[in-house]
Amino acid sequence: YYNYRYHTLNLMNKNMEKLPSIILNAHMPHHKDVHEDLLKFCNTAAVNMIVNEEADVDKLPFKPKSVWRVSNVDALRKDLGLIEEISEYIEKNDVKKEMFVCGAGPFTNILLHQLWKRNPTNYYIDTGSTYDYFLFGVPTRGWLTKVGDKRGPELR
Repeated sequence: YYNYRYHTLNLMNKNMEKLPSIILNAHMPHHKDVHEDLLKFCNTAAVNMIVNEEADVDKLPFKPKSVWRVSNVDALRKDLGLIEEISEYIEKNDVKKEMFVCGAGPFTNILLHQLWKRNPTNYYIDTGSTYDYFLFGVPTRGWLTKVGDKRGPELR
């Protein structure tokens, strides 16, 4: 088993001017400053996003280069075609050294792993619920409010 996340982070260290320590900790530990740093970083890089079909990407504090959507229910069955669709986009447009961030629940693990296997010259980051306040208007996880995110009530 090859850890694509570890490999991706190593490549980022070698190919980016600024070491991505902010990305190394984007999801763990849960600290508000880490999330804020990741958002700032996204303003300086080409960011491609894979998000829930109900997400409002227009409310993000940065403009994604490309956006793909996954089903809110049963993405593992309904959206496997995204692997091929995004891979074709990467190959057709000769995309290299760009970030692909994904917050699509368990489907994220399958999607990012397969994308990395086919196109290892990009960076694939599981952002979990980091962007949820912007995408849905409220934090969707209890830990977001526990680390000092007071932007709204919990969704669930």
